[in-house]
Amino acid sequence: LSIDDLSYTLLYFQALKIDSTIGEVFPKPRKRESYTSTTPISRSSNNTFTPSYPNNIGIRPGPARYTCFGCGGNHRLSGCPEINSLLEKGLLHKDSIGRLVLPGGQELRRQGDETFVMAQK
Repeated sequence: LSIDDLSYTLLYFQALKIDSTIGEVFPKPRKRESYTSTTPISRSSNNTFTPSYPNNIGIRPGPARYTCFGCGGNHRLSGCPEINSLLEKGLLHKDSIGRLVLPGGQELRRQGDETFVMAQK
């Protein structure tokens, strides 16, 4: 790895974030007018460019999407209104480690794509 490598620049600044004394030990990367990408750029079906790895690190395509195992909705199980309602009514309980169980303590099992609400019935 030489000081002229693009990966040196990336590693240098990542290390500098972790330990600010890195700048005292290792030389700063050389400044360039522009970097040329050695990674391919793919063209998606809607004619927009999608940079490939490593340019897309940390980029999310949009808001997070969840599939609730409780009811199948777009939220997490912990925020499921149907599961919370069943817990309040006493039709479901949580065991000592937080798993959903039936009132008698039996394990609540789902089959395939079945939700916990369907399995409880």
